[in-house]
Order: sequence, then structure tokens, then C-alpha cells
Amino acid sequence: MREIKNIIVTGTGAVASPIVRALVPAGYNVRTIGLAEKCLNVFRRLHPELERSPEIVDNVLKGDLRIDPFLNLGDYIYSVPHYRLDLSDKNKWSENPFKNTDAIVLTAGNGDCTQDEESAKINYQTDKNTIDNALEASVRYFVFTSSPWRTMDKFNDPLIGSEKFIRPED
Repeated sequence: MREIKNIIVTGTGAVASPIVRALVPAGYNVRTIGLAEKCLNVFRRLHPELERSPEIVDNVLKGDLRIDPFLNLGDYIYSVPHYRLDLSDKNKWSENPFKNTDAIVLTAGNGDCTQDEESAKINYQTDKNTIDNALEASVRYFVFTSSPWRTMDKFNDPLIGSEKFIRPED
């Protein structure tokens, strides 16, 4: 199995932010892509004596590891590289943004299953462009959180996951 180093997270909102905040201290090279104008600022390391690791993140979140409140945390803040790009409009792309990427976490999208038709079309195009270009760039790992409600009827098929798979063209 190929090691995962370079990860793109699409979006910077409520779903993407905690994912990015967990991946960076764990040592992954993370970039974000989406419509936001600003990048996310996260802690690269959560404790001065320890290098990045998932265990440190867990220990801080559980309260088992305390961070000195007088510590200059500016030394540990990292601005995650962000590329402002409309994933729904491939004509605006100068090149495939997913080149040299090991994994993509697709969070960009409108999760409202009652959204209007125009919003649903934009959401669909964002998902389709991301998946198609990830395949073209040979991205090996893909986590889809964008609009799972759109595929829910397909999960009623008992063959999904064993003999049948949901493909980008679906």
C-alpha cells in the first residue's frame, strides 16, 4: 500500500475545518481548494516537546495533555495552503488541481437534500469534476462527504459494495 502524504480537502467550512485541523498535526501535507478567500490557520504542533502525531491530538482533545497558556503559540500556527477555485466550473481551471495528490477529502457542497434545482446542478458538477479529475490524476484514496443524500437510493441495492460499485458517471 502506497503511503499517504499529500492530501487535498475541498472546502474550508464546518465539515472541512476539523478534518484539516486533525490532519496537519498528524504530519500530513494538506492543501485546501474551494471558494473561500482565506486559508485555514491550524496548529502544526500541539506541544513544544513532542513532534506531530495523532496521539497528541487525541490527548489534547481528551484533556490528558495540557498546553501552557503562557506559551507563545504563534510558533505553532500554520496557514494551510489554499487555492481559490470553483470546482463546479472546470473551464476556469488552468490545470488539474489534483496532480501529485495521494488522497482527497471531498467536503465542498450543499448538503441540503431540499436544495433548489440550480444548487443541485452546481453540487453535482462539483462532485463530478472532482471525482473525474481525481481519477485522471491517479489519486489513490477518496473520501466523499459532499452530498451523500444524492446516492442514498443506490444503497438500497444489495449488490452495492460487493458486485456493484457507485461510479463517477452514476
